Amino acid sequence: MPKGASDAAIAFIYIHALGWAIGLYTLPYLFGAELWPSRIRSFGGALSQCFHWLFYFAITKATPSLLTGLHTWGAFVLFAGFCLLAFVYTFFLVPETSGLSLEEINKIFERPLYRLGQPLALERQNDEDDDEKQNTRCIERV
Repeated sequence: MPKGASDAAIAFIYIHALGWAIGLYTLPYLFGAELWPSRIRSFGGALSQCFHWLFYFAITKATPSLLTGLHTWGAFVLFAGFCLLAFVYTFFLVPETSGLSLEEINKIFERPLYRLGQPLALERQNDEDDDEKQNTRCIERV
């Protein structure tokens, strides 16, 4: 094998690892750390890791058969479809948790499933407007 080909193979392995690390690979770790309610966070993190490695093993075993059966473009279209589904799921159902306290994150998951992707900021503003302390006047007489 020519030295240039082996160097290119090594370079592409590193490029693949970089792309995988900044892509979907980190999602199970983020979900396990942030998106589970406090009461089941440790179980949820472990469950996320189990499914991550289960799917990682399954895709490693299934890819050679997919490449043979669907040819290269068919496998590419299948994986692109999965990426599109992941994007739609993330856009509509994964709530933004940056800047929120754990209590606010728990409040997000108390909502119905169809409202998970909606921001909590509007609800926080409505909660502050309904706060009795803000609407009560206190006059101190000395």
